[in-house]
Amino acid sequence: MSLSFDAPWILVLLVGLALWVWLARPNRLATLFRVGALALLCVALAGPRLALSDPDRYIYFLIDRSASIGVDSAQILQIVHSLAPPADKTFYGVISFGAQPVIEATFAPTVQLSEFQTELDTTATDIASAIRLALETFPRSGRREIVLLTDGQMTSGDLTVLLRARREGVPIYVWPLGADSPEAWVHDFHIPAEVAPGLPFPIRVQIGATADGHGTLLLYRNDQLVQNLSVQYGPGVQEIRLTEKLDAPGAYAYRIYLKAEPDRLIENNQLYGATVVPGDPSVLLVERLSGDSPLARLLRRAGFAFVQKTFEAFAANPLALSSYKTVIFNNIPLGKLTAEQRRALKRFVADGGGLFLIQGREAVAGLEEQTPDELADLEELLPVSYLAPEPYQIPGLALVFVMDRSGSMGDPAGRGIPKIEILKRAALRSLEVLDRDDWVGLIAFDTDYSWITPLRPLGDGREFSSNIQKLTANGGTDLYFALQAAFDALEKTPARIKHIVVFTDGHNNNKREREYRELYARLAKSSVRISTLGIDRAPNEEFLRELATAGRGRYQRVPEFTDLPVFSLREVRRIARLRWIEGSSAVYGEVSAQIPAVQGYVLTHERAAAQTVLRVSSDGDPLLAFHAYGLGQVGVLNTDLEGEGSKEWLSWEELGRLIGPAVARVHRALPHEHTLAVQTSFSALGIELFADVFEGDRWVSGLEVQAHVSGPTNADLALSQVAAGRYRAHLGSLQSGLYTVRIAAQRAGQVVGEITRPLAVPYPEEYRRVGVDTERLSEIARATGGQYVERPVLPPPARGIGGAGRELWPWALLLALGLFIADLALRKITPSPSSDLSS
Repeated sequence: MSLSFDAPWILVLLVGLALWVWLARPNRLATLFRVGALALLCVALAGPRLALSDPDRYIYFLIDRSASIGVDSAQILQIVHSLAPPADKTFYGVISFGAQPVIEATFAPTVQLSEFQTELDTTATDIASAIRLALETFPRSGRREIVLLTDGQMTSGDLTVLLRARREGVPIYVWPLGADSPEAWVHDFHIPAEVAPGLPFPIRVQIGATADGHGTLLLYRNDQLVQNLSVQYGPGVQEIRLTEKLDAPGAYAYRIYLKAEPDRLIENNQLYGATVVPGDPSVLLVERLSGDSPLARLLRRAGFAFVQKTFEAFAANPLALSSYKTVIFNNIPLGKLTAEQRRALKRFVADGGGLFLIQGREAVAGLEEQTPDELADLEELLPVSYLAPEPYQIPGLALVFVMDRSGSMGDPAGRGIPKIEILKRAALRSLEVLDRDDWVGLIAFDTDYSWITPLRPLGDGREFSSNIQKLTANGGTDLYFALQAAFDALEKTPARIKHIVVFTDGHNNNKREREYRELYARLAKSSVRISTLGIDRAPNEEFLRELATAGRGRYQRVPEFTDLPVFSLREVRRIARLRWIEGSSAVYGEVSAQIPAVQGYVLTHERAAAQTVLRVSSDGDPLLAFHAYGLGQVGVLNTDLEGEGSKEWLSWEELGRLIGPAVARVHRALPHEHTLAVQTSFSALGIELFADVFEGDRWVSGLEVQAHVSGPTNADLALSQVAAGRYRAHLGSLQSGLYTVRIAAQRAGQVVGEITRPLAVPYPEEYRRVGVDTERLSEIARATGGQYVERPVLPPPARGIGGAGRELWPWALLLALGLFIADLALRKITPSPSSDLSS
């Protein structure tokens, strides 16, 4: 049994009270009652406890798992195990924390944890919340202690919770936790918000490091490397200045990256920035080749000021597009657009931009390789579809298989299977990607040829499958007459796409050079195409390439005969999705002028709500169409303006009067009566977005203000009014990167003001704070009566702190109250000296 006090220093007051009693020597009982009551109050405030037995000891390990630690989890748990030996009446619990704390293990005689059981957000450190969780989940009795393993680098929370720990008698022992490896980081990156065209401007970069090192600074502009600089650095933060120059108007995204040696964290090695070169052009013309194109000359004559870029230099991100009102794609390979570029274009148009798509053969080359889902993703933006609706009257595809059945096809291939059987499988497998309305025929040849299946609609494919089983191998090889028969049959077929697929090794018994030259001449004037599959180990590649080139198809060599079905399926799938229709086609539509014919166009089908201005008269296919997408407009011209499909157009004097209004139709500049200004504020809680709306010198209130954030992550949010003309929204935390923020103010559904600005989000503060903050750790230990621990042994518990037993302060308080009441009673009963004199 022992007596202890929570605040023994208060007992010093008893010394002063005893000294007063000794000097005053009061002889009245009431005065002694008063002195006794005061003494008991002092005892109660000191927190007396009567310990009846040794108390249980509860120790919480608070483990920092944030990114700045850089220590392996197994190593951390090894430290914990060394600090938590089994002991009588001692129990251990574990809390791990990063941005938030979680309980890993409840109190037990030993720490059984071999690995952490939870996933944490390691991009922040909140020590205070971990201490608070420990205090709230401790048992109510017993000695309570905390062992804090951390580097002390806090990014959120505050340490006022230490006062509570001190008040509750919970000491905190701190163990410094952190990697000893050197670290270097990009501390700051500053670029002017706006620069003049053609003039050099400074870029300021700050590098932080914990030790001497060297590295390379890489500066990227619109994801293109523009500067490469070797740097040496020492401990602390040092500044490096770079110089850049921009000529063309527009918005430019910058990224600085540090390749450092040595280095531990890569997350803090890059930062982002942006700048704008002001200028008049609001049209961006994207072309395959640099130089003055016919379209560029047409735009100048129509009065459009534009910036011309190649597709390789085209940065399809929200920031780069924000400088323009209209983007024109001039026969750009659409299949090369990435998913990110498509999303940026959709956002650009939805926010009120215009897109004019000029697509010839080059634009749709490669689309046949795309899946229906990929095509649907592109079509969502366009007024036309690449997939035919059901039902469709005119055949989309007419395909003839020309197959070698010469004697060599009876030889065995892989696993002893005759080659002719693999040829049959290849043809049957190819049917999988065809529609029942596609026309299909099969010609087999040796020195002669025969139609195994005449050219007709495929239907359910049963007739084709049945007929091909009759195919046998014998005879020599002469491809010419089979090709001529397939060509003649396709010429008479009213299909949009006409194709021959030849399966052969190309070794003909007769060369027939003159006949082939005549056939090639006919192919050049026809819309029929030829593709060749070179089978066997040594095909006549020179002949097969020549044939495919003349037929404007492609040649593929099949190195292993057993792989033929795979190659055949892939080639037929590609053919079935071809979009470029050759041949002269008359044009009609909603224009008064007589429009020349086109020599080729892209086969598409108009979507619902599309406004088709021009059509191809033979089949009514759309040639020039528009539709609305969000707040913007999209136009599509289904032929090129380079000459292949528009030879007569380029010599037509009225072409400018067609193209100019077409571009103007998507080039919409919204009249805005209000001006917007944007501010952003970063904190541990996230990003605050402010928009000020004013007209002249007057703030404008009562508007609906919406913001769209585009970048590594996208977000839509509404801004609420917080003051006259000021609107605010909380963005929360965003992934590091460069974003574009578009804010639009509306009244009654009409946009009355809008602004687009870049937003550079740095990496989390967690990656900037590296190393052990010994000063903060010492402060935590000192403020709670703990210690700074550097050896794997915890100090013994302070006697009386948090001990179990009976709290005596309520009894002391009751006794003091009783003495005060007794004092009052004596005042009433015993007459005062003044009353005696008066009587």
